[in-house]
Amino acid sequence: MTTSSKVIIGKKEEDLARFCASLANTTRIAILQTLACRNNCEGNIYEVAGLSKFTVGMNLKYLKRYGLIKGSLSSKNISYCIDFEKLDEFKNAFDEFYNKVTVNKQIINSENVPCTSVKII
Repeated sequence: MTTSSKVIIGKKEEDLARFCASLANTTRIAILQTLACRNNCEGNIYEVAGLSKFTVGMNLKYLKRYGLIKGSLSSKNISYCIDFEKLDEFKNAFDEFYNKVTVNKQIINSENVPCTSVKII
C-alpha cells in the first residue's frame, strides 16, 4: 500500500534548517563548547583549538547572525555568551522535527514498509 503526503515548508522548517546550518561546522561547535565552559562572557575566545583569529571571528559572526550567541567585540572588550534561550528554541524545534519523522518508526521497522514519495510544495 502506497500513500503520499504533502510536506509544507514554512517558517518553522526554515528556522530549523538555519539552526542546523549554524551548527554544521566543527569550528562553530568548538566555539560553543568553549563558551559553555566559561563562567562569564568576558575573555579571549580566539584561543579555540589553535585556530586563527580570522577563522574564529568569521564563525562568531555566523553564530551571532543565527542567534546562538550574543555579545560584542570592541578594541578593548571581547564579550560573547551562548544565548541559551535560542539554544532551547533550537532543541525544541529539533525535538518536534524528530518526533514527526519517527512517528511510524515502530511500524516501519516491524513490517519493512517501503518509503513512499513525498511531494514538497
